[in-house]
Amino acid sequence: IGSDEKHPFRRQGGERLAIQLRHLNYFVHIVDAGSFSRAATVANIAQPALSQQIAGLELDLGVKLLTRSARGVTPTDAGLILYRQACS
Repeated sequence: IGSDEKHPFRRQGGERLAIQLRHLNYFVHIVDAGSFSRAATVANIAQPALSQQIAGLELDLGVKLLTRSARGVTPTDAGLILYRQACS
């Protein structure tokens, strides 16, 4: 992201947001699995708890990270940025 672009994971004024590693791992599991239920199995967590963790992460970051559908989940543009950073 260039210096002129707004970073999706910074507060106004440029302050970086703190993300718990556990939440980041859950998010990566979800994107890799393509669904909350498969990711919950891999991460050994109940699916409703996993959904709550990701909803909290989205609220903390102020962006929607996943597009949910009956066929599973896909990352939004912001979610894809976070996923790539988490995997690098």
